[in-house]
Order: sequence, then C-alpha cells, then structure tokens
Amino acid sequence: GGGVGYSNCPPSAPGLRTSNLGEGAYEVAWDAPPWPLPIVSYRIWARLNASAAAPYSQVGSLRLPYTSFPLSQTVSGLSPATDYTFLVTPDAPPCALLGPVVPTPRAPA
Repeated sequence: GGGVGYSNCPPSAPGLRTSNLGEGAYEVAWDAPPWPLPIVSYRIWARLNASAAAPYSQVGSLRLPYTSFPLSQTVSGLSPATDYTFLVTPDAPPCALLGPVVPTPRAPA
C-alpha cells in the first residue's frame, strides 16, 4: 500500500517527432504514453546535443482542451543552427515536480 511512488509516474512520451522550422523554432509532436488515467498536460524539454551532460530545461508546455487534441507544440527561442535533444513528459503530479529523469542523478541542492 502507501502513497503514489515515483515509479508510478507515466513514462516520457514515445514516438517523438521534431521538425526544425528554422530560426530557433521547432515543432515537436509525440504520442500519448500508455497510462490508465487521462493525461491533460505535458511539458516539453530540450537539451544541447553537444554535451551529453547538459541538463534538460523546459522549453514549452501543452495543456489539452480535450483528450483527442493533437499532441504537438511549436517551441521557439532556441539557438538556431544548434542540435537539440527533445523530451516530452506528462505533467502528472507528483511526477510533474520531478522534471525529466536524466541518466546521471544529481543530489538535490
């Protein structure tokens, strides 16, 4: 029993597709991860490809007006001519507080 553990968080969204729109803008689309509850919002994260240790930072979010809304979002303000890795996480508490799970865990400050 007990409360909701972090192992019960929805996985990051699969089927990620990105289109470089130029001038630091990207269109990011994804598929809904398998999850028994409706997911009504997502966060979009990006990190620089140049550094494997670069942290992800949030670059956008999508709140769904209805569950069949298309899962895509245009993010802008990134550096042009730079390669990014994108990640989309469902914004489901308590998981929303975590941000993306990165392979090298850091101790909380």
